[in-house]
Amino acid sequence: GYDGWSCVGEVNVAGAIRSPSVEITEERFPFKIVRNDLRPGSGGDGTWRGGLGAVFEMVYEGDEPAKLNMAGDGVVNPPFGLFGGAPGLPHRYKVMSNGRERILKSKETEVPILPGDRIIALSAGGGGYGPPGSRDPDSRSRDRESGLD
Repeated sequence: GYDGWSCVGEVNVAGAIRSPSVEITEERFPFKIVRNDLRPGSGGDGTWRGGLGAVFEMVYEGDEPAKLNMAGDGVVNPPFGLFGGAPGLPHRYKVMSNGRERILKSKETEVPILPGDRIIALSAGGGGYGPPGSRDPDSRSRDRESGLD
């Protein structure tokens, strides 16, 4: 077996959902991408670790206030593990505005944002597969050394 795929969309598309290009996003929309990275510790523990989610952070650079719509699931119920594997971390969305953090709900609409606000999406990790105690120690060490756990 293998650890889960990191930063992929729904299983039914076999990893065909990819993150859009940072450069194209910044060219087309009034956002500056400041972070697009793996989310350490988001994959559920198991014989095979769940794939890692992502940390995606952007700053709104528009000239006027705007409205944001959320479309994600997995905020309340995290991805489950199988055959003794631990669940992955759930999605978490937030807006940082004037030094205050606002946690967003799944599918929240018309969230007001201001120029300079930070929008942070922490995508869920996949659930682990098999009992964590059966994980290969070398794999666990590699995760730790790579900053993935």
